[in-house]
Amino acid sequence: EKRRLSSFMLSWSLLFFLPQSGIFPINAFVAEHFIYLSSISFFLSISYLLSKYLRKRLFIFSIISLILYYGLLTLSRNYEWQNPIVFYERIIRFSPASHQAHNNLGFQYEQKGLYDKAISEYKKALLIKPDLLEAHSNLANTYYKQGKFKDAEKEYEIVERIAPADKSAEVQNNIGCLYEVQGLLDKALARYKLALRLNSKLYLVRFNMARVYLAKGDINSANRNIVDSLPEIFSDNNRREAYLKIIKEFLKTPINFACATTFYNDLGVKFAQAGFLDAAIYVFVKTSELSPQYADAHLNLGLAYLNKGLRKKAVSEFRKALKIDPQHYRARGMLSNVKKKKML
Repeated sequence: EKRRLSSFMLSWSLLFFLPQSGIFPINAFVAEHFIYLSSISFFLSISYLLSKYLRKRLFIFSIISLILYYGLLTLSRNYEWQNPIVFYERIIRFSPASHQAHNNLGFQYEQKGLYDKAISEYKKALLIKPDLLEAHSNLANTYYKQGKFKDAEKEYEIVERIAPADKSAEVQNNIGCLYEVQGLLDKALARYKLALRLNSKLYLVRFNMARVYLAKGDINSANRNIVDSLPEIFSDNNRREAYLKIIKEFLKTPINFACATTFYNDLGVKFAQAGFLDAAIYVFVKTSELSPQYADAHLNLGLAYLNKGLRKKAVSEFRKALKIDPQHYRARGMLSNVKKKKML
């Protein structure tokens, strides 16, 4: 009986630990949450041994002490998991040679606007693994945000050499943005066109090209690229002219091109105001895909669904907006109104 129990415990532990052992490489950190199942046999074994060799009172005391100890450890880990910076800093403390941890910590610093710290972490990651694509790309993006365009260009040259084929279009688009912000419009346009040749479905490039054409005074080319960035709505030939008119009027205000997210969101509002709800929904969906954390896109998508009578979809979008921004008063008000109408 004892042998059978021991064999079962050992087999259970090995069975669930094997995938995380490193024998079969996985694309993730080997962390404690990967071995929860295999640890069950460890705790059962400890309980069995304690119950066998300790008196009842001492056994109960030992179990309570272990529960308290591991419970406090769990609570401390919850704090670390709530803060990505603390989480990755702790990983680096115990695994300083982890290139991925340095890269991820750098990204968290970058998101907080701590660019010098981010650059330091990206460089540490590259010292460990010089051909790490993510670190080179993140480093280039950070230099770009700092206005260090020459440094950014050097990093993008490396990214361009080592990027896989399925990422090449995005790299060319980023290099185009780098040239554009420096006023090198022809060089930017050449990179954008190359990006489209590599991936014709990368519609954000169309927006960037439209912005360059508008800066060059070629409003017809700008208009054409915005149209090409919205292929699905222009499959409706009956409304094509009406859609074109709305876009043409919208392009008369160059300030709309400051940001792709707000551009498409505001364009969707124009479609909705004109009564073209299907086109508006398409554009709002596109906006939310472009920037998933942009609460207004979810709000506007919810309003469009509501006007089409799609209540469940509307409620879902209002809730998404509130999840992103709990203080979003319009989303909260619309959700409250929808619920009241349902009750009536």
